[in-house]
Amino acid sequence: MFLSSRGSLLVAGILLLAGCVCFVLSKKDADSATREKTTVGVITHVSGGRSSSYEYEFEIDGVRLYDDSGTCRTALTPKGCRVGASVLVYYDHDPTLRTRLQEFGAASRAEFSTGVWMCFAGLLLIVLHFISRKVIGSPDESDEIDTDPPDEAHEIVHIVPNE
Repeated sequence: MFLSSRGSLLVAGILLLAGCVCFVLSKKDADSATREKTTVGVITHVSGGRSSSYEYEFEIDGVRLYDDSGTCRTALTPKGCRVGASVLVYYDHDPTLRTRLQEFGAASRAEFSTGVWMCFAGLLLIVLHFISRKVIGSPDESDEIDTDPPDEAHEIVHIVPNE
């Protein structure tokens, strides 16, 4: 059973690690939300499939820049987030340039929520792992403890006549 295997602990560890990464990114975006500025950009390319990626260009202080985002929540026209549509680009320059097509505060809340669910799922998996091992038992370990040390050498029996 998966819950009683070491694989469940591995998955739980990965979920906990990913959740912590989400918390760090959430904090970084929350800090950027206090300094964010905006400019108008244009969507230059949209690649889709299961998840979309939006490439856009924008200008800051006379310099044309390009970036991409997995989320587009800032369309300024009824066209939505399609090629050629104007979008509001949020950016922060501390310490490097970071841009988004959504507010940094909204991104922070989304990442925090994802981190909470990942950590919850990881901790729940750990609890279920130990409960299933207690209830079902582990196939590779025994509950009995062997207190007799293994014999190093064979016992030799000495027979002494007339004694």
